[in-house]
Amino acid sequence: MKPDTKNQTPDQILKIYFQRKQKRFSKYSLRALARDLRISPAHVHRIMSGKRSLLFDQISDIGRCLDMDSLAVQSLQSAVLRERIPRPLDESMITKAELSSSVDKYEPLPESDYFLLTKWYYLPILDLTCCVNFVDDPEWIASRLGLESRVVEMAIIELEKRNYLRMENGRRVKATENIRFPTRKSRPVVAQFHQDMLKKTEESFRDASDEEFERRLIAGICIASDPEKVAEAKRFLYDALHKAADILGSGLATEVYYLSLSFFPFTNDETSQNTDHKTSSHWAHSVKLPEGQSFKSIRANQWLSRVTRTSDDQMMGIGDRTFKAYFWPGVRL
Repeated sequence: MKPDTKNQTPDQILKIYFQRKQKRFSKYSLRALARDLRISPAHVHRIMSGKRSLLFDQISDIGRCLDMDSLAVQSLQSAVLRERIPRPLDESMITKAELSSSVDKYEPLPESDYFLLTKWYYLPILDLTCCVNFVDDPEWIASRLGLESRVVEMAIIELEKRNYLRMENGRRVKATENIRFPTRKSRPVVAQFHQDMLKKTEESFRDASDEEFERRLIAGICIASDPEKVAEAKRFLYDALHKAADILGSGLATEVYYLSLSFFPFTNDETSQNTDHKTSSHWAHSVKLPEGQSFKSIRANQWLSRVTRTSDDQMMGIGDRTFKAYFWPGVRL
């Protein structure tokens, strides 16, 4: 289980992403990082060891060199704020810095571990092991996810081989509680995963019963938008998504839900074909859902509804964009 990293220091965050880059490029060293940053190796060593404070104007460059995505850069900024501003001095600044604490709980995986995205059911299988009613049997897992037993058996073999599943007290458990897949640009495996999950979203519409309607939330807003507000809105949506996941995962889990956001422009960019304004983020998370609709499910629905309304407030301006929230159970009753 990954510890709560709410109070991680800047050097601890940098070490995570430095080691992540070393997994992709084994010869990448502190000297290479110093070369990329155009500062001395001794200076880099002091920053990475926590003996020298990281300056705010260095965050962007070091984030780029270590392939840190926007969420990781935000966490690094927050860590620098926590380190520099005493709580009694400026409470509002610290509160702002702690906005990323939900994101910090998720361990960033290197791109070599994006194997988990090659099949839509790998993540639900991992999260099923976190449920209190989990039965360590391929047939039971298959019945919950609507799969064939042989597919589940092969998936378990692959997940164990790559150390995503481990044995604990005689049963399989998820090796890392919270994981995420940070990217600085579009990756084919990530894009394909998003497409697969959108197909699963479409499948959730097939059951039009009142009970299933209460178990899911699919909402959207078409907004005339100011492009200058896109980055701010994306940061807000990322944080809101993680906060909803925290609500859902805080009880005794009995089901696995899928929670995602899609945010993209309807209109073509007048100046370029740039796709920087697109956001598509997905989390699979274990949640508690007893008979009917649980309090946590209600709270999550209310939170996501607040996200859509607040996004409307933040995105007034010119242009057209669409924002959609998807929230549905990933297991069968």
